[in-house]
Amino acid sequence: MGEHAGEIISTYGVAMTNGVTLRNLADTIFPYPAWGQAARRAADQWYAAKQSEGLVRFVKTIFGYEGDVQQVDPDRIV
Repeated sequence: MGEHAGEIISTYGVAMTNGVTLRNLADTIFPYPAWGQAARRAADQWYAAKQSEGLVRFVKTIFGYEGDVQQVDPDRIV
């Protein structure tokens, strides 16, 4: 696949073997900077795309956030 592919693939391999969900992977703290953090970013992107507008409004209200919420772009990793 490419340079450092083994480090990234190993994260998914351990997750699949142990039944770790993308939600759990997204909540995992990875050492930074590291190539394995790419797996977490991908999980974050997936999880963010699945949030309902109602939940986002609720969280904004609780934390007093008044700005625009970044829209999920499937072609861009944030």
